[in-house]
Amino acid sequence: LLDLKAELELQEEIKKALEENPVIKEVEKEVPGKSDAAGKSNIGVPATDKNRHHYLLPLLKKAMKAKCHTWLVGPAGSGKSTLAATAAAELKTPYAALSVCSQTTKTDFLGYLDAHGVYRSTSFREIYEKGGIFCLDEVDNGNANVLAVLNSSLSGDETLFPDKVVKRHKDFVVVSCANTFGLGSSISYVGRTQIDAATLDRFFFVEMPYDDGLEAHVAGFPGVSSPKWNEGAGKVPTVESWLATVQKVRNAVAELGAKAIISPRATYNGIALIKQGVPQLFLEKGLLYKSLSAETVAKIRQA
Repeated sequence: LLDLKAELELQEEIKKALEENPVIKEVEKEVPGKSDAAGKSNIGVPATDKNRHHYLLPLLKKAMKAKCHTWLVGPAGSGKSTLAATAAAELKTPYAALSVCSQTTKTDFLGYLDAHGVYRSTSFREIYEKGGIFCLDEVDNGNANVLAVLNSSLSGDETLFPDKVVKRHKDFVVVSCANTFGLGSSISYVGRTQIDAATLDRFFFVEMPYDDGLEAHVAGFPGVSSPKWNEGAGKVPTVESWLATVQKVRNAVAELGAKAIISPRATYNGIALIKQGVPQLFLEKGLLYKSLSAETVAKIRQA
């Protein structure tokens, strides 16, 4: 074994070799980055800056303020559940989450009465009754019939729990994180289930791609920008024009025989989002078109 003096000398030699490494010097020249107090580059060092988040955070916060249940759909690892937790933290509201799978039962949401008649609560019950954001992670991996039990909780004023009927808190909001639009399995996500259309109708859909700038930042390569959340999303519509848009799209869907539900919830949720400053494009994609193909959307627009 090396003694302490020899070990320190070895560490110093390694440090010096790294500082003189030509590859590292070239990376420091090419990639912009901040240096620490000693003037040494921190390129390639994972970032700890908690102020850098996915660029869609402002949009999710607006949806939460509008009290719109939101369905975040994106590829694996895009940061959906992290975004939900971050939104709750920034809004200073209670937060709880449940990772859903095929074995998840309604008891996981509603709780149960034990053998002694004592009610055993759940985090869902706590958020439902006292307010906050509840995250349904991997929601499209669950049983559609179990999730349908939540329909009354998502849109009604009260829910029947095993011990009593509970009134929904005005600040209760659900964020569902999924890899699909709830229409069933795909080539990449073969285990996903088809969710009941009545359940999907209760959500504002937000497509969440990878944030390349955030990825580079966390990996230790700062200076890479991310898109602005509302870039190219158009203006915020008036309430009157939004109502007209919803009814026009509903009629076009009926004429084309497209498989889509355009209920009055699209109007009501749209108005709530408009009051929070959400632009037209997000309203259309998240409340009207959702998972419809580009071809179908083009036909609807032309109708």
